[in-house]
This record gives sequence, C-alpha cells and structure tokens, in this order.
Amino acid sequence: MTSRNDRSPRLESISTVRHDLNNMLMGLIGQLELLRDGGALSAEVRERLNGISHQVDRIRERVSDLALLESKDEGRFPPDHQRRSG
Repeated sequence: MTSRNDRSPRLESISTVRHDLNNMLMGLIGQLELLRDGGALSAEVRERLNGISHQVDRIRERVSDLALLESKDEGRFPPDHQRRSG
C-alpha cells in the first residue's frame, strides 16, 4: 500500500477534487435544510427544492464513485465494494 507522500499526481488530483466537491455539497445541503426548515413554502417552491435535492444526491453519488476510483488505484476497496473470490 502506498503512503500519502508516494501517491501519484492523478490520485492527488482525484482526492483534491473529491474533497472540494464534498465541501461544496455540504454547503448546498445545509442551505437546502435551512430553506426547508425556514417556514411556510409554496408547493412550487418545495417542488423546486426537491429537484435541487435530487441533483445534489446525484452529485454525491459521483463523488462516491471518485472515492471508489481512488481506492481502486491505491489497490484497496471499501468493505462494501470488495469483490468476492470463488
């Protein structure tokens, strides 16, 4: 297994992008929660917020894919994604 100092520039780039996207996603999720908890919203506004939330979930899935790619490139897989032999 490679140490963080021995990681390729590609892995470092993936890690940095994943980290930055996660930070931005947390900001979006927090703002969505504040809007939803902020009071009475029309049905149209709630529907639009749900659409935004759905897109945020899709982005979160892609960020998770980056984590899997990073793990694969480092020769490890998270426990729930390990391939079973046999």
